[in-house]
Formats: sequence, C-alpha cells, structure tokens
Amino acid sequence: MRGGTSAPERSLVTSSLVRTLIRAMPQSSKKSAAKLKILLRGELDNIVLKALRKEPGSRYASVEQFADDIRRHLNGLPVLAIKGSRTYRAKKFVLRHKAAVSAAAIVIVAILGGAAATIREARIAQANARRAERRFNDVRKLANSFLFEIHDSIEHLQGSTPARELIVKRALEYLDSLSRESSSDPKLQLELVSAYEKVGEVQGSPYRDNLGNSKGARDSFQKAIALLEQLLKASPGNSDLRSQMARDYSELGDILNTGGDLKAAMECYRKGLDALESDSHPNLKTRIRTELLYDRYGAGLVTAGQLGKAADDFQRSLHAIDEVLKEDPSDRETARDKGVTSIHLGNCLGQMRRLTDALAAFRMARSVFESLAQAGNAQSARDIGVADAGIADLLLKTGDARGALAIHSRVYEQDQLAAKADPSDVLLRRDVFIDLYKLAGAQSALGRLDEAIANERKAVTLNEAEAARDPGSEWLRTDLETIYFQLGEILRKADQDRDALRSFEKAHQLTQSMLQKDPTRMELRGDLSLIEMNESDLRLKFGDSQASLAGYREALASAESLAASSPENGEWQILRAQLSQKLGEYYASQPKRQKEKDSTNDSREEALRWLRQAQEMWIQLQQQAALGSDYANALAETHRDIAGLQSPALGEN
Repeated sequence: MRGGTSAPERSLVTSSLVRTLIRAMPQSSKKSAAKLKILLRGELDNIVLKALRKEPGSRYASVEQFADDIRRHLNGLPVLAIKGSRTYRAKKFVLRHKAAVSAAAIVIVAILGGAAATIREARIAQANARRAERRFNDVRKLANSFLFEIHDSIEHLQGSTPARELIVKRALEYLDSLSRESSSDPKLQLELVSAYEKVGEVQGSPYRDNLGNSKGARDSFQKAIALLEQLLKASPGNSDLRSQMARDYSELGDILNTGGDLKAAMECYRKGLDALESDSHPNLKTRIRTELLYDRYGAGLVTAGQLGKAADDFQRSLHAIDEVLKEDPSDRETARDKGVTSIHLGNCLGQMRRLTDALAAFRMARSVFESLAQAGNAQSARDIGVADAGIADLLLKTGDARGALAIHSRVYEQDQLAAKADPSDVLLRRDVFIDLYKLAGAQSALGRLDEAIANERKAVTLNEAEAARDPGSEWLRTDLETIYFQLGEILRKADQDRDALRSFEKAHQLTQSMLQKDPTRMELRGDLSLIEMNESDLRLKFGDSQASLAGYREALASAESLAASSPENGEWQILRAQLSQKLGEYYASQPKRQKEKDSTNDSREEALRWLRQAQEMWIQLQQQAALGSDYANALAETHRDIAGLQSPALGEN
C-alpha cells in the first residue's frame, strides 16, 4: 500500500527497534528486559505507527518529538503515542517507583488490616455493650419487680416480715451493684432511694410491721435522704422529689423519736415541713405528705409536753386529710393516715383529760380502720386492735372497768395469734406485752390483783427480752418504765410494799437514764415526779419521814414547773394536786414538831395549808370535767382530811 507499511514490516521494524533499545539500556536495566519486552513492544508499535501515519496532524510534529517519545520509553514515562488512561499511567508510575510503591502498599495493607480489626473489635464491643445493657435492664427490672410487685403483694400478709426483709435486701443488692456501674443515671438513683426506703421500713419503721433493727432503719433512711439531696441539686424545682424527701425525713424522725432523741426527731420533722412548704403550688402528693408530717410533728410535741400545740397540729392534719379524700376517696393509704392521726389526737386529748373528746377520736379511728379492713390483711387487724385498746383505756378512766377488761382480753388474744404467725415482727411482739399490762390495769381496777400481778410480770419479762434485742430503742425502755410503775401500783394495792418499792425504784432508774440522754422529753419528767411520789408514800410507811418529805418536795417542784409550762396538760395538773395533798397528809401524820426556819406554822397548820391548796386545784379540775372516775373521789377525800384537821380533838393534839 502506497505511503504505508505492512504488518510484517511493522513487526520487523519494531523488533529491530526493541533490540536496539534493549542494547542501548544500561547494564543494570537489562535484567528486566525480558519482563519489559512485551510492554515496550506494545509502546514501540504505537510509536512507530504514530510516526508512519498518513495524516500529518496524527504524526509526530518533528524528529525531536519522535526522539523525545522514545526517551520517555527509556525513562519509564508515559509516551505520547498512547492515549494516557489512568490504569496505563498508574502502571508506568509503579514501574518507575517499585520500592516506594511496595513500601506504601505494605503500609496501606497494614492500615487496612488494622482498620478492619478495629472495626471488627468495635462491632464486638457494640454487641457486648448491647448484651450488657440488656443484662443491666433485666437486673434492674428484676429488682423493681421484687420491690414493687412481689414485696407489695405480701406486705400485709401475716407472717410475711422475714420474707419481706429477704426480698428488699436482694433488691437492694441488685440496685447497689447497678448504681456503681451507672451512678449518673437519675432514674436508677431514684429506684435506689425507693429500695432504701423499703429496707428501712422493714428494718424498724415504728408504725409498720418491722424487725426491730432501729439502727439499720436509721441508716437506710439517711442513705435515701442523701441520694434525694443529690437529685434535688440537679433538679431543684422537682415537687415529687421534695415530697419524697419530706416523707423520708418523717420516717427518720419517727425512728429518732422512738429512739429517745426527740430534739433530732423534731429537726427532721421541721426539715420535712420546710421542704413541702417551699412549694407554692403543691400537688396532691405534696399535700398528703404535709398532713402526715403535721401528724408526726404533733406526736413529737406530745413527747415534749406541748399538748395544746400538738392537738392543733393533729386537727390541721385531719383537715388536710379530709380535703385530699374529697378529691380521691379511693386513696386507702391516706384514709389509713386519718385513722392513725385520730389515734394520736385521742392520746393527746386523754392526757389533757378531755376524756369524752378523746373517746370520740378513738371511735373515729376504729370506724376508719373498719372501713379499710380486708380479709387476711394483718395491718388492718392490728389497726383495729390499737383503736380498741385506746377505747378500753378511756372506758377504764370513765369507770367502765368491765367493758375495758372485755376489750383488752379480746385484743390480747388477737395479738397473740398475730405474733405467733409472724414471730420476727417486733411490732407484733410489742403489742403482746402492751396488751398484758393494759389487761392487768383493768384486772386491778376490778380487784383481781393476783391475775393483774401475774400479767404485769409476764409483760416485764417480754419487754426486757425485746429491750435486750434492741438496746437502742428508747421506745422499749419507756414501755418497761411504764410497766414497772404500774406493777408497783398493783403491788401496793396487794400490800406487797417492799416489792412495790423495788418496782418503783427500777422505773425511777430507767426514767432518769432516759432523761439524762434527752432532757427535753417532758413526759418523762412527769413520769419521774409520779414515781417519786409513790416512792415517798412507801418510805413514809417504812418510817423514813425525812426521805419521804424530800421526795414529795422534789416531785412537787418538778410537777409545778411542768404544769406552768403546759397548763392544758390535765395529767400534770392532777399530779400537782396529788402532791399538794400528799404533803398535807404528810404533815397531818407528823406529831407536833419544831418550827422550821422557813415557817412559823406547826404540823397541823402546814397540813391545812397544803390540803387547802390541793382542794382549790381539785375544784378547778372538777369544773373542767378533767377528773373522770379515776379521780372522782379526790375532792371529797380532801374535804374530809381538812374537816378532820379542823376538829377540836385534833386541834389539841
């Protein structure tokens, strides 16, 4: 073909050029000649073809360009004769930079391998995290099921206290372990608060079935409060958190109060009220907590001897409860609070000697508890028993000893069965010895002294055993002081005076030790004055007139101080009248004696002075309807003593 070259000719030319180029390559490059021969041949074919093309625009523009393309071949650079695809250029680059490309390839492979391994590990970690989260949530769900489903379903069943303790302990262990893994989870922290609350209730909440571990209960509620304080720092406007913290301060206050630390208890009640009253728009839950705290604060005021203020707080609490129940009549827990507060009000009014009002309060409590009663519900049965015992106490004070005995006997039988069904429940065990001493009081009023003494001694034995189990419970020690005192009274009636004095002395020792721990417990000061009066009676009978007189005077000084601090406390007003009469009887029993430094009156005149003072007090108490049947004859006895001292025969003595 004119102007062209046949394929054999092109091949011969190319082969000749290839041989020429290979010979022209440096010696070090000839080793790779065989490997490059095919590639070079393909490039040289294209160079030759480009040089031989008919179209001038398609050929090399000059010999220099042709030679330059050949040099590009020799230097491993892309040639102009071949259209430069990315693959072609890459191959040329690799051939020129084998070492660098190989090193880079190794690095890339390593990076890719590492990345693959990292991705794989990340996927494994994510899978493990998902599994761990599922396990975390499963354990959390299990713990909450224990606390809020299983526990709550058996809470009021007879004999359930040990099972409740085990359930809440296991739930607390689970939540504690979860809390360490996720301490920043507010919801989990709140669940832990609920766990501590339930543990504390089972351990030693005074107004619930419990195991008598007051120290453990105190620690549990303190932990719950500490967690709530942290949560409130993060969410200070949360009304529910404030309400829950107020509730826990109330529970802690109850534990401290029954443990003999009235000052700390009142501080807890006050903190709880402050937390609630800072809410300008209280919701229903907050209002419920508020009424409960006013009830507890009132109970503390009773212990402190401030009966008027306490009665006001109880009435305020009852009013708030009624308002809540208007909105939600189905709220059984708040309805029960109404019964409990009515009992507290009844006790308070009883000490104020407003006996009719007190009886009405206890009957109101019983009516509420009856409306809530459920078959098999141990709490309902106990609530009714407490109300019945309060009614019986007031029947005894108003002269119906037989009615009181019948009720106390029935309650005692019921409480014995409950305690046998749940022997680990300290509240039920306490009910039994409280029932025994109340039963003994009614038996004593009916003259059944042997039975009364036997029951009092049983009560002492049971109470001492409980106090030994829980040495930190001042509640149990207060019970024991009361029982020893009443045993002394019954022994006196039975003319067992030496045993009576020993019983009074034990009561005296217990009362003094509790007052040393907490001098603010005014009710104990009143108890101590009453004990000293009875001790002085017996010492006078045994011929120790000086010790007797000192005891009367010390007791009277304390009673006058108490009566002045709380004029509404009828018990203390009666005690003051009794001690004035005792001093009158003391001086009346003494022969004419030497004049004292502080008086120019003889024994008879001194006796008349004290008896007339007592007479005035009895008249005032009678006008206030505060005497009841237990002191119904006190004024008549004082009139008789005064008349006897004013007779001519005694005047000549």
